[in-house]
Amino acid sequence: MSILSRGQKQIIVWMCAWFLTAVGAVQAVDLTVSPAQNYIQIDGGEEQILDYILSNEDVDDLQVSLSAMSFATGDLDGKPILSARLDFPYLSLLSAGETVDTITLAAGSSQTVQVKVAPPLGTPVKEYPLVLLFEARVATPDDQVGSGVGMQVGSNLIVRLDHSNEDKSDLSIALVDNWHGLVDTFGRTSQQVLVRNRGSFGTLINGEVTLRRGQQEVAHWDFYPDLVLGESERLARVSDGSIDGNGNISLSSSLDLPPFLLGHYTLEARVHSIKASRDMGSTVTVSFIALPYWLLTLLVVIAVLVIITAKVSRPKTKKQQLQKRLAQMKRQKEFFE
Repeated sequence: MSILSRGQKQIIVWMCAWFLTAVGAVQAVDLTVSPAQNYIQIDGGEEQILDYILSNEDVDDLQVSLSAMSFATGDLDGKPILSARLDFPYLSLLSAGETVDTITLAAGSSQTVQVKVAPPLGTPVKEYPLVLLFEARVATPDDQVGSGVGMQVGSNLIVRLDHSNEDKSDLSIALVDNWHGLVDTFGRTSQQVLVRNRGSFGTLINGEVTLRRGQQEVAHWDFYPDLVLGESERLARVSDGSIDGNGNISLSSSLDLPPFLLGHYTLEARVHSIKASRDMGSTVTVSFIALPYWLLTLLVVIAVLVIITAKVSRPKTKKQQLQKRLAQMKRQKEFFE
C-alpha cells in the first residue's frame, strides 16, 4: 500500500466528499455500503486492499457479489454517465484473503468486506473513474444461490495510476452568459463560470470571482472545491452562506450580482488547481455598464409618443388659429360697416 504525502491526503479527503450528495453510507432498499466514495493512487504491478462496510438490514441473508462500471462526467453539473464498458477491470472481491465470487451477509448484520485493486504492469497511466456495484440477492436455504429480486448499491472509486506529486491538470475558465457589456440596474443578473480541465488527471477547483467598481470591491465569491476530472468540464459552484433543509451548505452554479448596480463595473473570475499558486491560474475579465435601461427605454418611448402626438395635432391647431383669426377680422369688418 502506498504512502501518501500530506498534500495528497488533503486532495483525497476533498475528493471523497465530491461525487455523491449523500453523506456517509449509500442506501438501496435494505443494503448499505460505506464509504460512499474513495480515491487511491497506485502503480502498475502493485496491489491495494480496500475495506468496505456492508450492512444488511433485511430479515433474510444476502448473497453479495461485486461488479464495476466506468463513468464520465457528461454534463456541466458533474453528474456521472455510466459507460457500457469497463476501462479498469482489475478489481476482485476478497474473503479471508482469497478471491471469491460472492459472500454471504447475515440478516441484520454488518460485515467488512475487502476489494483488491491490482493493475498489471503496463496499464496505461491515467485516471480511472469507477462505480463499484455491490449486488445482493436473497440467499436460498438449500444451495445459497441467489434468487429473487436483486438490489445494487454503488460506491465511487477513482483510481489514479500515478505516484508522482506532479500536478497534471490543466485548468482554464470561461464565463457562460454574455451580457454584451450592458446590465440593467433594476433587473436580476447572474453569471455562470465554466471550468475546463484539459489535463489527464483531476484536481479540485480553487478560485474566486470578484466584482469591482473602479478599485472598490463590491462583491466576492469563492468557488466550492469541487473535483473536475481529467479531460472534462463543469460549472463552478459558490455558496451564498445559507444552509438547506438537510443542514448542508447551499451551493449554486449561478452567481447573482447585487441589485441596484449603477455605473461601470469589472467582473474578474480566476481559477487554479489545488497545487498551483494563485498567479499560475487562468483568469477571465468582463466589463459592463449598469444603468436603468428599462426606465430609460420607457422615457424614450414616452418622449417619442409625445413628439408624434404633437406633430399630428399641430396642423389642426394651426387651422383652428387661422379660423379664429378670420373670424376676428370678419367681426372687425362688420363693426366699421
